[in-house]
Amino acid sequence: MTCVCVCVCVCACVCIILCALSLQSPGLSGLISTVIPLIKELGQELAEVIPQGPTRTALESEFSEDTVSDALTGTAGGAGGALAALAGRLQRLATLLVSNGAPAREAASRAAHAALASQLGTEVPAALGALAAGDAGASAEVAALATTIARAFRLLLAELKLLKIDAANARMNALTQQVRVCYTHATHSSCLTHP
Repeated sequence: MTCVCVCVCVCACVCIILCALSLQSPGLSGLISTVIPLIKELGQELAEVIPQGPTRTALESEFSEDTVSDALTGTAGGAGGALAALAGRLQRLATLLVSNGAPAREAASRAAHAALASQLGTEVPAALGALAAGDAGASAEVAALATTIARAFRLLLAELKLLKIDAANARMNALTQQVRVCYTHATHSSCLTHP
């Protein structure tokens, strides 16, 4: 678990740096190529938490690198379309994480995602407009957008970590129940040999 936490923190830090650097390119293509593997990784990690079945298979397919790449690079509308597709993928991940997470955190998670979605909704057009107009002050809008995208990834990574903890706790609770049942029966050895 510690290794996963360290990897998540390192991934978040790298994402912040890469988002800030790649957003400085006029076409924003650097951002898209940077986030494709990050979105794929988040989606695949989420799929691993879901039990085997059609839902897991669908998530693995939806967040394969080819599918994510096609969705983000094959959009019409240039940089604006690509950023809209990126926002859509981030929203899809957020929805999946909230719906599979603990109900006690649902309201707070929805509020955090709504705030970020609102911020992206204002910063994407501002950054695109400033870049298209060739404004000298476009770097401020671009930096604000990079910060918001990085915050969105950090939030998603934190929620993924909590979801993994929820899944581990559920497995531990199931195991505890199984052990309790075994100790209430007269034949303890038969319980321990059959899962």
